[in-house]
Amino acid sequence: MNAAAPLYADFSGLAELRARSV
Repeated sequence: MNAAAPLYADFSGLAELRARSV
């Protein structure tokens, strides 16, 4: 799960960026 933590965080950041762009 630790290895997936950074991946999940990256995905969350991307989603937030997209939401802000829209």
